[in-house]
Amino acid sequence: MNELDFEAWLAHPITLALVAKAKSNAEAAKTRWAAASWGVPIGEMNKLDTVQLAYLRGKAEIFESVAKIAYRDLFKEQESK
Repeated sequence: MNELDFEAWLAHPITLALVAKAKSNAEAAKTRWAAASWGVPIGEMNKLDTVQLAYLRGKAEIFESVAKIAYRDLFKEQESK
């Protein structure tokens, strides 16, 4: 696959739907993270479920990376050969 093919793939309606869903899922994870932590009083923050927060943050970051996928992210090894 060359870069022009990749750009065409990015513009495809199915890919656009995938990117939109990834962005939506990232925002949902961020919202859940905020809901789980924002209202907790400062003195009780040590009681937060850090495993859940780390999971939600990781989930958001993964979906954001899918939504921002670039040609070089997939094919950089091939270009350097």
